[in-house]
Amino acid sequence: MQQQQQQGKIKLGYWDVRGRGEPIRLILNYLKLEYEDEIYPLNDREKWFNFKSKSQELFINLPYIQIESKDKQSQQTYVESDSISIFICQNFGGEQLLGKDLVLLSKMRGITEDVKLYLSRYAYHSDSAEADQLFLQKRLQPILQSLNTYLQNENKYLLGCDVSYLDFFLYESLKTLEKIKKEYLQSNTNLLQYIENIESIPQIKAYLSSERFHKDFLFYGDPSPI
Repeated sequence: MQQQQQQGKIKLGYWDVRGRGEPIRLILNYLKLEYEDEIYPLNDREKWFNFKSKSQELFINLPYIQIESKDKQSQQTYVESDSISIFICQNFGGEQLLGKDLVLLSKMRGITEDVKLYLSRYAYHSDSAEADQLFLQKRLQPILQSLNTYLQNENKYLLGCDVSYLDFFLYESLKTLEKIKKEYLQSNTNLLQYIENIESIPQIKAYLSSERFHKDFLFYGDPSPI
């Protein structure tokens, strides 16, 4: 995994939880890139609002990454999780994480987002029992069963035998589900193996055992129970 360009300083801005920032951290660690976490506290959002008001990025949001120029005189800012991930892969030696089949990549991106969507809807619903039935049983469970069927034989990962950046997004969602409703994974043995496959990647294994790893599963904060 050789970098295509000399790495400028990378700064990742996000709330002080895992959420949508964590898959990006997994990508950065997989590619062995040095980066700085810019943490914005959920319980004191003034820091974020101050940064947002001064940013020149029209669509500034969290997460974002900033890349410092080689002369350290300027920074480029990139937003939106998918766009950030693709930028990192294209510019820092991670082209293999984009796969070779754009149609398959797009399909799996949509499926991965659906998994995240129904988990989020469950997390923020005021009635957990109702949310379980509406979003986990009726919507998420069929997707998990289909993924479990797909992830067998030659399909070790979402794009086949090679890991992609999307795998780090699905992995994070499955780990969240494992924490809050493990029963939805217990019968899907291929998904459990899939989690193990991700965690066995040397770079990921090293990150998960490091002090940098965020252990908090909160999506964004109250009223999320996760």
